[in-house]
Amino acid sequence: MEKNIKGRIGNLGNKETMSQNLKRLLSSRGLNPHQFSEIMNFKYTTVMNWINANTYPRIDKIEMMAQYFGINKSDLVEEFDPKIKPSSSQERLDNLFESLNISQREQLFKLAKYDLDDDIFNTIKLMSNADSKFRDKVASFAKFSYFEYEKELEQKNKGKQNSAS
Repeated sequence: MEKNIKGRIGNLGNKETMSQNLKRLLSSRGLNPHQFSEIMNFKYTTVMNWINANTYPRIDKIEMMAQYFGINKSDLVEEFDPKIKPSSSQERLDNLFESLNISQREQLFKLAKYDLDDDIFNTIKLMSNADSKFRDKVASFAKFSYFEYEKELEQKNKGKQNSAS
């Protein structure tokens, strides 16, 4: 029984499918299995067993991985078909990324290097459920605060350079 769901084809529970999806997701994030196992606090050998299609993860591990990658569980366990249109959330992310200028993209990549804690993820989750007016207000405040911080930092650095001269 095959069914098309957000770029996926039936075949639920297949170890090879899980393996390919996990490899694709790790590659898209620039992670190797060792880094991923450390981030997720999984045993390296367990991750390698999934990647080599030797074993299939328990549902709790699938849920943890889906949450980490910001995807649905089905995106891990069902075959990926690139010919089928991606989910609307993926499309929105792609469009948002494309709308960023080079400086904003660089800042995003810098932030992506940090291991963000649960509070930040919970805030992001709450913001994604908020209405657009509220999100716009918060974004405006965050931009203002960030630029104020940058100005302050720039002045401190100028002060240090002047005192060193």
